[in-house]
Amino acid sequence: MLKSSIALLAAVLLLSAACAASAADAAAGKALVDQNCTACHGGMMSMWQGKSAADIDSLIHEVVSGKKPHPKDLKPLGLTEAQIADIAAYWSSAAGK
Repeated sequence: MLKSSIALLAAVLLLSAACAASAADAAAGKALVDQNCTACHGGMMSMWQGKSAADIDSLIHEVVSGKKPHPKDLKPLGLTEAQIADIAAYWSSAAGK
């Protein structure tokens, strides 16, 4: 019973993540990148080459939470989950993934 409950919960979580990722708006992500990231990351699309939106989303979360270093403090940006997903969708699509 416990195994089936865990499996069901895992499936629901995966489905939820997939739905959130598919709802991401790459155009909105581009606007956020242009406003907040392009000054430093403008010509660096190759850094996202081969990365999925989920990979980029995870990396952004690590940077915003302080788990990964970044030269600027990103917490003042106050990025929402949806905005992070939008940025990840834009960077992954612009890098050809």
